[in-house]
Amino acid sequence: MTVLGPADPLPRGDGWLTTAGLAPGGCGLDAFLARDEAQALRDYGRPARPDVVASFGLHRYAWPASLLITVPWFPHRRVPRLSVTHVSYDRGAGRMAVRPASFACLPGDPAAAPPGAVVVDDEGGAAGRGARGRRRAPGAGARRLRGPPARAAAPVRPEDTRATCPRTCDIDRVAKSTAHAAI
Repeated sequence: MTVLGPADPLPRGDGWLTTAGLAPGGCGLDAFLARDEAQALRDYGRPARPDVVASFGLHRYAWPASLLITVPWFPHRRVPRLSVTHVSYDRGAGRMAVRPASFACLPGDPAAAPPGAVVVDDEGGAAGRGARGRRRAPGAGARRLRGPPARAAAPVRPEDTRATCPRTCDIDRVAKSTAHAAI
């Protein structure tokens, strides 16, 4: 990952795309997801549903992005504050460039004085958990069933769904949940 200075432009062209270019959808997002669509066809021998392709794309962007963006700041107990206009990604090469406008840090941090530092009272403040985040309703949970833990996956083939998948009908859910007991 490359951390850019305030005046440095984000890389563009030659495989680079900006997060701001993905956010509104359109041809930038379509080109990004075409790779996942082709991989699903190659791996499963059939086209994947659009929601599965989107899940693959989100995972393959969010996983490296969250690690590359946050890990360098963890040892210093700092949290970068990034806008979608300040992140560029070259998926083919696995490169990312960011231009943090500011970062949150705790009192006593040696970097608390420079411009861009936002000193917060405690670690909760650094995480950005404010009243706005607490107002949100919890997400819809999948059914919780007893049995061996299942690995998370976005299946392409309907017969590959997990017992806890909301798309699995109750008859199949019971059969899948009790299949391990018959072994």
